[in-house]
Amino acid sequence: MWAVYAIPFEHPPNASGLPSVLQVGVPALTMAFPSLIKGVISRMGKPISQEFINLTLICAMLHGKLTSILIIALIQPYRQFCLNSMGKMIGYFR
Repeated sequence: MWAVYAIPFEHPPNASGLPSVLQVGVPALTMAFPSLIKGVISRMGKPISQEFINLTLICAMLHGKLTSILIIALIQPYRQFCLNSMGKMIGYFR
């Protein structure tokens, strides 16, 4: 039997809750929202088009990539590291 223990976590002084919001919010929006819409439409007794089903599956498949891109773009240390790494690869910073 496994037990889950809550370990207290202290944020660094200048940390924001943005990474947590992104890690929870993006999957919730890209997976739950289309599923919710499909559920409402099907409960109304209307047929769901194949194009709409394909679009919702594409949204669900891209949530991991979208979360990663947003974290890199919005969190300063990750953004700075990626910009420096790309600059070194193309020879911008020598």
